[in-house]
Amino acid sequence: MQPNVQYQIKLVIADQTDKNYDSAVFIEGNSFDASVDLGEDFSTCASSVVLDGDIENLNATYAWYLNDVLIPSENQSTLTAILSGNYRVEIELPLAGNTCVIEDDINITLSSTQTSDPILDYQLCDDLSGDGLEMFDLSTKDSEVLASVPSSTYTISYHYSNSDAVSNSNAITSAIQNTGNPQTIHVRIEDTVNGCLAFSTFNLIVNSKPIITDPTPLIICDDQTADGSTTMNLNALSDNEITLGQTNLVVSYHGSASDADAGINAFPMPYTNTNATEQLFVSVKNPETGCISTTIIDISVIESPVINMEPHYIDACDTDHDGFAEFDLTSIIPDVLEGLTGVTVTFHISAEDAASGANPIADETNYANVSMEVETLYIRVENDSSGCASITPIEVHTNLLLTATNIRDVTLCDIDDDGTEEFDFSNIEVGIINLIPDIEVFFYETEIDRDNQTN
Repeated sequence: MQPNVQYQIKLVIADQTDKNYDSAVFIEGNSFDASVDLGEDFSTCASSVVLDGDIENLNATYAWYLNDVLIPSENQSTLTAILSGNYRVEIELPLAGNTCVIEDDINITLSSTQTSDPILDYQLCDDLSGDGLEMFDLSTKDSEVLASVPSSTYTISYHYSNSDAVSNSNAITSAIQNTGNPQTIHVRIEDTVNGCLAFSTFNLIVNSKPIITDPTPLIICDDQTADGSTTMNLNALSDNEITLGQTNLVVSYHGSASDADAGINAFPMPYTNTNATEQLFVSVKNPETGCISTTIIDISVIESPVINMEPHYIDACDTDHDGFAEFDLTSIIPDVLEGLTGVTVTFHISAEDAASGANPIADETNYANVSMEVETLYIRVENDSSGCASITPIEVHTNLLLTATNIRDVTLCDIDDDGTEEFDFSNIEVGIINLIPDIEVFFYETEIDRDNQTN
């Protein structure tokens, strides 16, 4: 169906013989809506733009408005806009003795200057002089500038002032040293195809390197394997000193100065040294600016006291068999030190206390065990000069022969089914001794012989 064309509509309703109900057909109002669309608002650096309001209806009449003011003599379906502003078209359609009016509007900006996306600031890290001055190669921003405007062919120039950029004078053609921090650079972007211009700015910024201090050389005690190599967490040991307590800095440790300068190939923590004396390179980075300061750290792994690490036992020879006794812990010192001098010996209830040197047992010559029969204590031997310590456990037994030996029944299979077999007492003796030193085992056929130590 076409607007403004008269049609006859025939409606046939068949109710048969039913007279109790009526039927009806409803034709909704505005069933034949017309519309016009001038498109989205836009700006262009062209001198004019054609607006198309044609709705393809020969009976339509058009009126055009600029900023709500009727434009004289503009009564066609299209309009050439030569000024910036809000354009509106009103279209009248005759309809059964009435007039239907439809309209749409659009904002048009005609300007030789176009907008562009923001350009990121050009940031460099200051050198060791700390003077806030650096050389900037502005041509490195060209690709970012081109990405800030629609795709076309452009000429880019950089200027110290907005007036120079507008007049296209005094362009910066080589690398420059900043004179302020920050310093604003003005950009002129000219489309060589249509002469359209865009202007933008960005700042030259020189970021300071992190302020750090050279760390105190690390002296680390060797572990129980006396090979000059041990495991250490350098972040926990030195970061706070190097950064002067600045928690926003990231510290890493490297094998070369070039890696530290670039912040690459950092050693994972904890770090295990290869040589007893090493020098590592420290990189301290500000993650917000990316600027890095570097320093070095000297590491020395010194030997802990060399002591006898074999199992040690102290026997109270308790005769009442109640599982508790008093021990002279100092009696074990000669076996542990084996003549070592220049050290301090302490005894501790836990391995943690022994490692830190905390809570030494006060009365070493009259220690009363807390755990019944057998208790493990720890002896700490600390070098008086270096402070390095070696630790080894000792067992205190109220009666060593009862608690540390392995006395048990010995059984053999009766091969001949005659109730007799040969027992090798030498193997049985090894099992009973259970690696405890200085123990002799004797076997007797009767309890009387055992008590009298005969036969």
